[in-house]
Amino acid sequence: FEGGETPAVAQRGAPLVQKSDEGLYDACGGRMRDFAPPSSSFVVMKMPTRQIGAPPPSLRGVAAAHSCSSRRRAAVLGMQMDEERGREAAKEVQKAVLRSWSPGLQLPHSVLSVAESTTLTKKVETMAQGGEYKEAAAILFDPSKGLSLPGNEQVRLWRLLPEVHKHMEEAYEAAADAGGDDKLSPTRFAMAAVMTSVAEHLGMSGEHEEASSLLEMATMALTSKGGGGKAGDDDERLSLQSDGFRRIAQCRAAIGDYEGAREVQMRNILMREDAHGEDSPQVCRDVLVMAGIARQCGQVDEAFLLCLRALKAAKALCPEAGVDGGDEGRRLLCEVKAETAWVQLDQGLLQAALEGTQQVLRMAPLVHGEDSPAAATAMDAVGLVMQKLGRYDEAREQHMRALLIKQQSLGQGHVDVAQTLSHLGACANDGDADFAKGREWHEKALAILQAELPSLHPLIGSCLMSLGDCERAAGEPMVAQELSQQACHIFRSSLGDKHPLLAGALNNLAQAHRAQGRYDQALLLMQQSVGIKEEVMSPNHPSLATGISNLAAIWEQGYKDLDKSLELRKKALEMTKKALGDEHPQVATHLNNLAVTHTKRGDYEAAIDLYQQALTIDENVYGDHHPQVATDLNNLATFHFHIGQWQLSRQLYERALSIRSSVLGADHVKTCATQRNLNLVLQSLEVDEQEGGESDE
Repeated sequence: FEGGETPAVAQRGAPLVQKSDEGLYDACGGRMRDFAPPSSSFVVMKMPTRQIGAPPPSLRGVAAAHSCSSRRRAAVLGMQMDEERGREAAKEVQKAVLRSWSPGLQLPHSVLSVAESTTLTKKVETMAQGGEYKEAAAILFDPSKGLSLPGNEQVRLWRLLPEVHKHMEEAYEAAADAGGDDKLSPTRFAMAAVMTSVAEHLGMSGEHEEASSLLEMATMALTSKGGGGKAGDDDERLSLQSDGFRRIAQCRAAIGDYEGAREVQMRNILMREDAHGEDSPQVCRDVLVMAGIARQCGQVDEAFLLCLRALKAAKALCPEAGVDGGDEGRRLLCEVKAETAWVQLDQGLLQAALEGTQQVLRMAPLVHGEDSPAAATAMDAVGLVMQKLGRYDEAREQHMRALLIKQQSLGQGHVDVAQTLSHLGACANDGDADFAKGREWHEKALAILQAELPSLHPLIGSCLMSLGDCERAAGEPMVAQELSQQACHIFRSSLGDKHPLLAGALNNLAQAHRAQGRYDQALLLMQQSVGIKEEVMSPNHPSLATGISNLAAIWEQGYKDLDKSLELRKKALEMTKKALGDEHPQVATHLNNLAVTHTKRGDYEAAIDLYQQALTIDENVYGDHHPQVATDLNNLATFHFHIGQWQLSRQLYERALSIRSSVLGADHVKTCATQRNLNLVLQSLEVDEQEGGESDE
């Protein structure tokens, strides 16, 4: 969000209205965040219109309104590791993936050595050069060969076969016949796994059409001819199909094919319900996926209801909050509480979110081990909530602990290490205003991502946006503009022209132009961003409201069109209230922005009421001693100064200064700004006293 600008009425040197702590950058992009299970969090679905808060009587009734979230699986991490530096870690990751993808089957639970991979790839290269495309494809589909190759090798070999798609259906039919029509064979499963893996990599490289074609083939491979894709008596086949469908749905969501993801995941959910019942662990995890999608779409009330349903099933398996019960129950309860905490964070229930993340942090060592990556992920989650609460020192401590564990268990150059580095960058940027340190953390994260991931991977784009956020805060809009342009290129290339992450990058690029006074370019880019959001998001999504509010700021600041700005700001406020309720901190931000517009229009009575509403909300959410409350006090003090109520302005500035000095430190840029504002008020009071005048209380 953009914060309030300085009101037009100025007296004797006007103090500055502080910008909102939410910053200029859009909620769609920017900082990476992770949680158990790890998620790249870059999919926002468009939801059919339905009343928020109405509990779904059955998952069947609402599952069509959701699709699978694009959670980045551990397989991708293993596939994309460097062969030499991360080989051992890659083996362990892929072993786990192979086990999860092939329960009960005698598939090779191993990763080929470098020498074995080299021999196999040379063989495929020779076949491709000789035109033996069908035979080369058969090697990729062999469960003892193709599925054991690192993912980057799978993609490289696939690209060596320019005519493989012509022979793929023949290879599929041959493998299906070999495995039998009524049973999902290991060969057919391996084919689906390899095709999904390759499709995911192709999709992230912008090859959406080819990726979609491969996913269609993978779906066919998982659907037996006799069973028509429904759950049968064969538990082994059901498990294989469900795991495969979930991965396909995740892959479709990751490349922007939301309708396809919804269709595949819906089949998966119904299959699981028919086979295991609505409260089974298998369905519980799928409900969590649905909750994650609802949350990302701004349907936080519905997401919370889905989490409650999952929590009921998890507690049945683990009745004493993770102390009693089996490992499966504790693990499931960890996952449920983690997702619930994210929903509570989006609801503005920060204390509840903190308690939830702290519960997960206490449970994770029991379930996964003291120094496990999962425990580190839980530490990061606690740190992120503490950042929201303005407890930056405690947040930094959690992230540093997580960083040490991840570096020791995963290696210095692991993608998850980059996520924690990015969190530390946010702490330095927002909490300390140490932009040089924030830049250093973000650049380290970016270097890891660029070394470990494809050049057009969305996580690289998100990291560039975080770095741009730092540069913007440091007063470098031209650098922020360049970084936002790079992020736009990555998202457009890898995710297409209608993805929410592209909308977020366009928003940030528009803000960079606005900061440089280029309002025509800013307006065009912001309109493009809002247009994408209107097409792919639910009608009242908070990120769409953010875009509309930022559009209002351009009309207000660049074109002095206060009527247009007022209309857009009111719309953004109402949308946010519908999505998040009347007491959410994002509502407070919109109230502040609307108050600034009313102040510029000279409607002081409406402005003061809005400022006070915003302050009340933030005090209720954050408590009396939070940086955001200090921002509200600063804005309210500035308003009273402009209308000549200098004594009241002084009192409010002193409260804001006290909070910022104790929480952020005396040298923080925001503390210094409040001190300058207070000094101006004191000077005005001194002059007024010398002149013998009286100021209004």
